[in-house]
Amino acid sequence: MGAGDVKFAGALGLWFGLTAMAPIWIVASLLAGAHSALWHLLQRWPFSPWLISILAGPTFAANGGAAPRRARFVPYAAYLALAAAAWMAWERQS
Repeated sequence: MGAGDVKFAGALGLWFGLTAMAPIWIVASLLAGAHSALWHLLQRWPFSPWLISILAGPTFAANGGAAPRRARFVPYAAYLALAAAAWMAWERQS
């Protein structure tokens, strides 16, 4: 996690409290793992260059459909935000 992710997690902890952070953290970690597994599977799929060029946009397609030269990073705060939104919807229904 980078500094922005830690700050976002701290803000969520202040907003939701310590007891809500454990389920949010677990769900965010599961989402990140699922995203990583899906990306790994797409790299090995035969139709991957065509599909990834559509999903990644023109910068990836300009490379001829080849793998990008630098690693693709997704901030962990995105998964924390999705898990926090799910937590808010869940708590509102209870």
